[in-house]
This record gives sequence, structure tokens and C-alpha cells, in this order.
Amino acid sequence: MSTTATPPFGAPAPGSGRRMLGFQLADPSGHNIQGDDEDPLNLTSFQIMTPAYAVAAIAKLGGDSRYLLMPIFEGDIEEPSLIGPSDTEISE
Repeated sequence: MSTTATPPFGAPAPGSGRRMLGFQLADPSGHNIQGDDEDPLNLTSFQIMTPAYAVAAIAKLGGDSRYLLMPIFEGDIEEPSLIGPSDTEISE
């Protein structure tokens, strides 16, 4: 029996060499919608949600299946800005 260990948040995925930074909001097809008119959170395209912020964001959206969290790794976003619950309140 083999088990696959999940690296801790912020640790590089095995073999990837890239560290996970956080999450962005996507539509059901997996397309990033941050910075678009479809983004109900009014986030910018370069903002990356910390895990705590992402949990609060999905709760605010009521678990709406129209929105998914997309993992973001180092190098995915040019000049990323991490946001967390203490940094910015989730907009109404």
C-alpha cells in the first residue's frame, strides 16, 4: 500500500520546484475571473488569496458552484500581492 503525502502549504509540490502561494477565483471551467466583471469579490488580477482569505471568500459566496478556487504557484502571476483577512475585508 502506498500513500501520497501532501506537502504543507507554501512548500513546493514534489517534482515541481514551485511553491504554492495561495488561490485565485475561477469560473466552473477553470478560467481565472479575478479582475473581470464576473468577479463578485472585486479582486484585481494580481491579488492572491491566502488560505484563510480563500475560505472566508467561499463562505461569503455561499459555496456557489459558479466559483472555484484555483491554486497559484510561484511564477504564475507577475508581481503578485498576497491578501488575507487581516489585510483587506472581503467586499460586499
